[in-house]
Amino acid sequence: MSKTYCTAPFVHMNIANDGNVTPCCTSTRSFGNSKRQSLSDIWSGDQMEQFREEILGGKQVEGCEICYQLEDSGADSFRLRWNRSFILKYIQDPKLRSDTPLCIHVHFSNICNLKCRMCWHGSSSSWFNDAKKLNLTVSDKALITSDGAQRMVDQLDPFIDKAVEFYFAGGEPLMMHQHYELLQRLIDRGRTDAIIGYNSNMTLLHLKDWDVIELWKQFKSVNVAISIDEVDERTPYLREGSDFETIRNNAMRIKREAPNVYIRVSPTITLLNIFNITNLLKRIVSEGICRYEDITLNIVQEPKYYNIRLLPLAHKKEIDRRVAAFIKAENLPALMIKWLKDVTSYMNAEDWSHRLGEFYEFNQKIDSIRSESFVDVFSNESYMLELFELASQQSEAVT
Repeated sequence: MSKTYCTAPFVHMNIANDGNVTPCCTSTRSFGNSKRQSLSDIWSGDQMEQFREEILGGKQVEGCEICYQLEDSGADSFRLRWNRSFILKYIQDPKLRSDTPLCIHVHFSNICNLKCRMCWHGSSSSWFNDAKKLNLTVSDKALITSDGAQRMVDQLDPFIDKAVEFYFAGGEPLMMHQHYELLQRLIDRGRTDAIIGYNSNMTLLHLKDWDVIELWKQFKSVNVAISIDEVDERTPYLREGSDFETIRNNAMRIKREAPNVYIRVSPTITLLNIFNITNLLKRIVSEGICRYEDITLNIVQEPKYYNIRLLPLAHKKEIDRRVAAFIKAENLPALMIKWLKDVTSYMNAEDWSHRLGEFYEFNQKIDSIRSESFVDVFSNESYMLELFELASQQSEAVT
């Protein structure tokens, strides 16, 4: 297997909330749009076939830069995860191959009840008003949907019988009525053997008359990745509208009532939470939400003003020290140690500290719009206060 080979385009289809179809959620290369073409035509179309040929060519391909950049720093990537996935057997065994996508990652819309700092209007309808004030809207409406002349749920119908996995993201998938409709179709068609996956903020488990746990109980396997980036009073600063206690209570209800649901947590690592990452991990485990081996660390590459590479050298050294002490003190599984080392490896791979002023300028704009204060939230973290001052000085020097 070449160093650039990726399983994804042979088995997987990602449908963004604007209808663009890509080989995975990190790729920037689109093969068509569900509002203008059928998903079936896109899957078997010339653009996707050309991409598969390029992947087999053994060279880096356009659109996959996010994975390549992570791998260059020694960190894990979606490409590597796909190549370790259970789905690989469907390519290797001719009897299991399919002419339709086996894994479908669908974003029905950008509807979301949160407006996380590292997010944007394209992925959260709640971001719309703030984005207007910043001139960063991607549409003249808050809601962006993948529905075209034919509803997305109906476009997915031909894939139901052969698909192995459906993965829902957003926006917030548990707020999307289309997601509940598709679950019901899978149940009605006898496809409760399909793996159901999510990326969710876990702030709610109901929509109208639907209780998602009652639907999940009917499936053999459900995987839920919960987004938790901070705890206590810092939670709403990073993810406005979120509440750590609500997330924990919802996770506990799932564990009590639906043992077929596998819960993992996926913190998004940014400049805002990197100094508290070890405490965050300990709280996730001590609160009983999941085990260390069920945590996946996602490193933010964009937007760059929240990228951990912006940290000055002294701050990076302090993070290295805290992570090393945490690894030494805790009885961590090998995978958790690998995730932590991936984070520090990525952080240290390049020095972007000359761009620290960009962080200050954007974060101050958000603070002003939302009547929040970085200094108040991080008043007990000296390194964050020092970082804020350095960023402020750099911003003033540029202007």
